[in-house]
Amino acid sequence: MRITLIALLPLAAQILPAAVAAQAAATTKVESQVVATGEPGMRFTVSPRGAHLAVVTQKGSRYVVLFDGTPGPVFDQIVSEVYLSPDGSRYAYVGRSGAEEVVIVDGKEQTRVPISNQTGVAGVRGMGSLVIEFSPDSKHIAYGMQTVGPGPGGAKFKEIHLVYDGTVGPPDGGETTNVAYSAEGGRHAYLITARAGTALNSGPQNKSLLVVDGKLAAYAAGAPQFTADGSHLFTQRLAPLGPGKGAVTEVLVDGRPTMRVQSIRIFMAPIGNGFVGVVRQQTPTGTVTEFLVTGATKVAGSDCVGTGYSDVIFSPDGKHVAAKCQTASGSYTMVVDGKKGPEYQVITEFGWAPDGSRTMYKGRQDMKYFVVTGDTESDGYQLVDSLKFGGGGKRAGFVATKASGSAPWAAVIDGKPVPRGDQQAISSFGFSPDGSRSAYVAGYGTAITLVVDGVDQTALLLQGFARDWHGAKFVFSPDGKHLVAFGQPKATPGQPNSGLFIDGKFLKLGASYVSNPTFTPDGRHLVFLAADGNAVRQTLYLDGKAVAQVDANTSLVDSPGAWDLGADGILTFLAQDGASLKRFKVTLGSDTSIETLLALTKKL
Repeated sequence: MRITLIALLPLAAQILPAAVAAQAAATTKVESQVVATGEPGMRFTVSPRGAHLAVVTQKGSRYVVLFDGTPGPVFDQIVSEVYLSPDGSRYAYVGRSGAEEVVIVDGKEQTRVPISNQTGVAGVRGMGSLVIEFSPDSKHIAYGMQTVGPGPGGAKFKEIHLVYDGTVGPPDGGETTNVAYSAEGGRHAYLITARAGTALNSGPQNKSLLVVDGKLAAYAAGAPQFTADGSHLFTQRLAPLGPGKGAVTEVLVDGRPTMRVQSIRIFMAPIGNGFVGVVRQQTPTGTVTEFLVTGATKVAGSDCVGTGYSDVIFSPDGKHVAAKCQTASGSYTMVVDGKKGPEYQVITEFGWAPDGSRTMYKGRQDMKYFVVTGDTESDGYQLVDSLKFGGGGKRAGFVATKASGSAPWAAVIDGKPVPRGDQQAISSFGFSPDGSRSAYVAGYGTAITLVVDGVDQTALLLQGFARDWHGAKFVFSPDGKHLVAFGQPKATPGQPNSGLFIDGKFLKLGASYVSNPTFTPDGRHLVFLAADGNAVRQTLYLDGKAVAQVDANTSLVDSPGAWDLGADGILTFLAQDGASLKRFKVTLGSDTSIETLLALTKKL
């Protein structure tokens, strides 16, 4: 993500107030590291997780990449983006040095490739949309290397090699664009084109070869897919039935044929080695039927006559599967573990409970919406919002109205509607993580408030967090004991009186926004940022006390991986501080807690 540096501040504005400095020097420890300075033309990449920062900057007339402030080798040019692994801990990029391109992985050279204009050779190149790809588990890295290979009669042509963890794969005379990775286990597979008359193919025609874990497979097949744990590789190929009889699709598992069908789409479970196949069959009269298979066994009751299946969705534990069937009449039904639900004109917002115990989705029929939870269908509503599970799946709820403008909205919790006594619309329904509590937003425009455990917080005008932190206007603590929001007292509205609402009490901050409210995993601490709307500095608060100040650079704050509170209770975040970008590490001490924050509040 490109980050914009805001203007350099006067020195006086960069000095922490005495009270802030004193608090930071207590048991709570705030450390910072400069990871970049504000030079023109710098390029930034923020990690998906872990608050790591990669920067491309100039060093004299050359270029260098800084990762969390540590410089890599100096190059004439950085010719690719800096790619960060899914867990944010690793990085890779391509630099040019003279007539060579060099792949740098975690600060060290891995591959060096000559650049040549011959037949369009361009050194390191992508295997699809990315020049460099990390495996899903962040442990492995792959990219393409383009060289010049010998052809028949002394001719030369470009060859593509997949380089996986530094090992160069066999030459591809075509365009390798898709590599299949296992989510775990470090496995990979892809197809190459072996040109006719070469070492890999002495025949007169080009042919496709399968490469598995860097080696040519002993069988021919395509469409490689690994199970999530990497224990099995699924491939497909056409199998002739005989003269004049056409061919069918043959599915192979680890090279062994397991089933033959007209056509099949295979979907892998998110963990383990489970899968489900959607088999498509068409009769001579043109009737199309799709059904589900697990292993080589058809799932009973899964016939879908019509357009067929879409939206195949596994439960988080990979043990259950649901698929949406569009029938011949154009209606839809959800098939969950082989059991068909009611038909609707439209089905949306399907979701599994976190524990995989049941499903919930919204169906529309004759201008009414119905919520199906497990096997139970709700009443019909004109509007439905915020389908949520709580307590891992033990609870379920949503908000709805039977006639907007003339009928009261209701929170429907565990199948029981709790209607309001007014005409206010409600939204943003949610449970606490343990499912013991619930809350939602009530009202219109700027006149909105919270309803917590069914009780209107009538003294609060809810403003919501800046950029609605993780899509939420309020946040429960992990243990469900506390709820925080940002707003103003209804009796004395206005920015000077804005502050943090927690457990029915109020901490006045005089800020125009609060962002990044985050509880520690044990629920014992709360950290957040706050600032006035036009302020160039924002304050980091721990349990209601200021511990640091940084510049109000929202383009950095908005980066998804720039703020990370780990299970160990250590907060790591990226922020601008004057002309520098810094990586802050805040070790939360025992000198404060959520009770410290509550002691600073007053009854709203």
